[in-house]
Amino acid sequence: MESPKLIFRNDDVSPCTNPYTLSAHYNIIKGLFKDSQILSCVTLFAKHNVLGAVYGDVPFKNQTVPWFYDVDRFMLEYEYMTKDCVVSHGLFHVNHSKLNRDAQEMSILGSCKFLKTNLFCAPFNAVNSDTVDVCQKNNIKIINNMYEWRSLERDPFDPLHKYWYYHSWRMTPDDLRKRLTFNAKLNN
Repeated sequence: MESPKLIFRNDDVSPCTNPYTLSAHYNIIKGLFKDSQILSCVTLFAKHNVLGAVYGDVPFKNQTVPWFYDVDRFMLEYEYMTKDCVVSHGLFHVNHSKLNRDAQEMSILGSCKFLKTNLFCAPFNAVNSDTVDVCQKNNIKIINNMYEWRSLERDPFDPLHKYWYYHSWRMTPDDLRKRLTFNAKLNN
């Protein structure tokens, strides 16, 4: 019996992402799981930092909305950094459920149009009825809760589970390889 096609969702691809490290990550995934699909969730604005995160002051989940607008980088070229499928992660990596409808619409539609995609992955997996309505009215799919995503950062990797997300800036290519092979060997 064939194992299911795996889908890896890389959140937080941004202007701060190191393209060489990202390429190494994607080569590891494709080398181990040739039939897998990689979703690159792209945030267009970021604050320069050496971590490769969208913002250097991590964790940033509980920051106030205006904090996320302190940016100095914009992603003009993204095609060379992505694999298989580009997904919008918003103009800013802000909790969209804390934004009013007009701001959400600007972020979602603007980023999707720029990235030429109809897929949106809300930062922090946070959506509300306005997020859903904006996406539905514009034929944009929200992928956060579409599947049962497991985290490569927290959950032991099981190649029999189809949907995995992670943040490439949180691990080295060697760390990723170890996570994907150690537990996979245990399951065989």
